[in-house]
Amino acid sequence: MIALIAGFSSVVGAQEEVSGEDTSKAVSLTYEELEEFRNRTVDKINEVQEYFSVIGSKEETVDTKKLYIDLALKMFINKGESVTMEVSILKKGIEKRIRRPLIMYLDRLARLPYAKVDIKSSKSCVVSSFMKKGEDADGNPVYTATATIFQEFVGYNADGVPVYKDTVKKTIEIEIRRHVDLFGGRWIVLLGDISVAETKSA
Repeated sequence: MIALIAGFSSVVGAQEEVSGEDTSKAVSLTYEELEEFRNRTVDKINEVQEYFSVIGSKEETVDTKKLYIDLALKMFINKGESVTMEVSILKKGIEKRIRRPLIMYLDRLARLPYAKVDIKSSKSCVVSSFMKKGEDADGNPVYTATATIFQEFVGYNADGVPVYKDTVKKTIEIEIRRHVDLFGGRWIVLLGDISVAETKSA
């Protein structure tokens, strides 16, 4: 588990550009930098799905799940406090969609009845071009984009046999914001609301 966290942490560090610029002045990203952040967004989405798999698995302890819930929330806007997650349930060909606060979704995910959960993208993630949304309190631009993924969910029983499987087309709101701390200024990728576009059974 420690090795897993260490590996994920290295990815997080790669997603943040540290700058030695004067943090008292507003700065912007170039077109080339914004394009690079599109690639980093894909890494971040893959990473958070790995976290979800750990949270949903009965193979992990309660303390481990709590740790990964905290790690996952830090990857979202405002640490997930205002973020919502839309989920879909497919029964007998009828789809039902429910939107919940992200923290509630993660809590329910941790209590799923499956012995093991696998959550990953079944196709390549597509991220739109980043556009300027507005400015933060320091006058730095805030950039937004939308990611589209085909998320595959598989729940296994104690014998390792899949008992539920579906593929959901989801859209994820993305933001790039300027963050300033004791180490200087850096741009960070944050995930936002996640919505369901389509659900298909396996």
